[in-house]
Amino acid sequence: MPKKAREMSQVEQAKTCIYCGLSRPFSDEHVFPAGLGADDRRFLLKDMVCGVCNSGVFSKLETKFMRASPVAIARLYFQPTGRGKGKKASIPSINTNSTIVFLEPHGVVEAEMTAGGKLITLLQLLFLEDDKVALTGGDHVGIDVFLDALIAALENQIQVVEKIKDVVPSRFVVETFEWDGARYHSVSRETTPTLPPKRVWREPLASPPAAAATARAPTLYQRTDGQLCLRVPPSTQAGPMLTRARKAPSVFGKQEGVPYSDFANPSVHISMTIDMKDYARVLAKIGVNFVAHAYQEQYARHHAFNRIKTAILEGLSPIWLQTIPKQADAFTGVPRTRHVAMLHFTKSRAGRFHAGMVIRLYGGTTQYVHLSENALQPPDGPAILVIDYENHRIERFFDWGSFGAVYPPNVLPDFKTLDEFSLDG
Repeated sequence: MPKKAREMSQVEQAKTCIYCGLSRPFSDEHVFPAGLGADDRRFLLKDMVCGVCNSGVFSKLETKFMRASPVAIARLYFQPTGRGKGKKASIPSINTNSTIVFLEPHGVVEAEMTAGGKLITLLQLLFLEDDKVALTGGDHVGIDVFLDALIAALENQIQVVEKIKDVVPSRFVVETFEWDGARYHSVSRETTPTLPPKRVWREPLASPPAAAATARAPTLYQRTDGQLCLRVPPSTQAGPMLTRARKAPSVFGKQEGVPYSDFANPSVHISMTIDMKDYARVLAKIGVNFVAHAYQEQYARHHAFNRIKTAILEGLSPIWLQTIPKQADAFTGVPRTRHVAMLHFTKSRAGRFHAGMVIRLYGGTTQYVHLSENALQPPDGPAILVIDYENHRIERFFDWGSFGAVYPPNVLPDFKTLDEFSLDG
């Protein structure tokens, strides 16, 4: 995430943001997203990107990219830490609509995928038929810790919060319940941009996978970050579920010896919403940042890059993103422990060039993102970045010879094939 934008000096006020074109306080922008392990402070754009674009647009896009995109699970499995080092390092995570496993004897239950791809079956109350309540899940934090959290939440007044989907800025439906001695009843319901300090999240109950032998029960569970969540069908009232939870002897009696069956290789089902448009916007932003860093600010300010910058900021125009065929992939010698990106230029017309970036993340598919069809001739040769995301370091190369000496490719760069591909459309 970017640092707070600082005030501009009189000299700096004459400059504008390379993205929005406005004169506003700048903030340092990483050439490659810090959350992808590229927080190498030698590779920053200084006095080029305003804090509004950086914090208001790019940070949110990059968060979605890292947690809910085609590379999110690879990041979770392969990248030990996100941004930062040591005790301050962030831990990679993913945003899912639902992560579930089939756990005997209760069927489908809530789970989470954590760093390294570790699966955790969450502690939870299941609301079964005949008003029965069962306690199940993995004892990763201690059952007493979970029960204490429930007791603290099930006060005489509870605020249940549901986030409204696809609304910017974020807004929430907050329903307040009060305990009358026998049950919880709803006393108010409002829509607000502000979250109450103490809350139970409400989430919709999705249908179980076809492979599940039993119907999925509503549940009150605790995420690994400590948040309590009530997952119930959209038409179900939350009050009766909260009442059953408060009256459950396993909560206030804090019974020990809760049955739990662990097992190897559970069947995991993950539901994730991926916005490919925003995914392409982040890749294009990496490309423009790379252009500004490799070929200097004035080259990146040329009007040839105006269309792609607008597409990145507004998300309204299409961004051309395609998979590189294997015969044109020159990154086969780069190990999976490295990201790699290359700026690529081919002749267009009237002395201008098609500009694009070829990029591969976590050793996965190599992709081409088109940046401009009328760029000026770049002042230097091919620019290549190799990111050691495990150690947060970036290497830069300006010719194939030095790059190939460090990362000998199994397939030599086939410029003709790549040129034909990038101009194909």
